Amino acid sequence: MGGFNDTEQAAIDRLIEAYYTRHGAAIDLIKAEVGDGHRFENAVARAVVSPRGAWCELIDLPVEFSGIAGPGASHRFVGDAEAIALVRALAQRVPPDAAKPTALVDILALYSASGLLDRQDVFLWRAPESGDASGHRRTVGAWRPNVLPLFLRARLNGRHDIPGIEFERGVVAFLADVGDLHLVLCLPHEGRSVHDLGAGAERSSPQ
Repeated sequence: MGGFNDTEQAAIDRLIEAYYTRHGAAIDLIKAEVGDGHRFENAVARAVVSPRGAWCELIDLPVEFSGIAGPGASHRFVGDAEAIALVRALAQRVPPDAAKPTALVDILALYSASGLLDRQDVFLWRAPESGDASGHRRTVGAWRPNVLPLFLRARLNGRHDIPGIEFERGVVAFLADVGDLHLVLCLPHEGRSVHDLGAGAERSSPQ
């Protein structure tokens, strides 16, 4: 994404170091099991897909990583109309009231290469943590319904009726402008939590 000053870069480096201390081995394992595969990339994110799984990450912030090693991962390419419909369907699962049930665990949309530093170009929503009686949730930036994000990642945990998403639990990632089309990556999960790198079914290890 570039353009970070020394203080911002130092903070990002500390975040990456702390994240890899916790999850680096699992991420490396997923990448090794998926292998080289087919690589897709746009201005902000990259994805690798193979018969052994799939993963994606932000180029300049690899702590934003989602992947699954083993069977179950799928991908498809879509045009503008289907991409907009999918992105809107995901965003519509963000409830206006924190107390309202939702299958959405969290959603991140990045609209430009500087989006992580500019709240006008990013939207992040996270449901309240389990057991949080206050109902607090985290929201950064604003949803832009008429703009297709360069990257979108949503974690789902429950019934949602989103067209084109057949699983109930797992991760949906979207990369715009990979060639002439857009990439939709589906990472279903059968473990206890869509956040748990080690809780997959069989060899499935999504994050």
